[in-house]
Amino acid sequence: MTKYKIEIDPDLLDLAPVLMDSLNNELEDMLGSILKSDFELVIEKAHSSRGAALTFGFELYAYKMLQIKKEALNEDKEALLKICKGLEVMLDCVEFTVAK
Repeated sequence: MTKYKIEIDPDLLDLAPVLMDSLNNELEDMLGSILKSDFELVIEKAHSSRGAALTFGFELYAYKMLQIKKEALNEDKEALLKICKGLEVMLDCVEFTVAK
């Protein structure tokens, strides 16, 4: 399984578990919103998650949030669910290290 190694500022390292909890919770909320066809909430959650991910340098996740926003605007449930399933795997494989 691929590891996603993210180098972050030493001052943020203690906050990395909080970020991961937040991203996991927002992803779970997004999945529920997709199933309910609440695409506005999906867009809102994707925006929030993208900002949090960028704060920690998690650029790939932030990019995926842009994809989610695009697919939510298109109301494409199948594409959204596929992206979200991939993000669940990604979040399980993240490793934060201190930037040099």
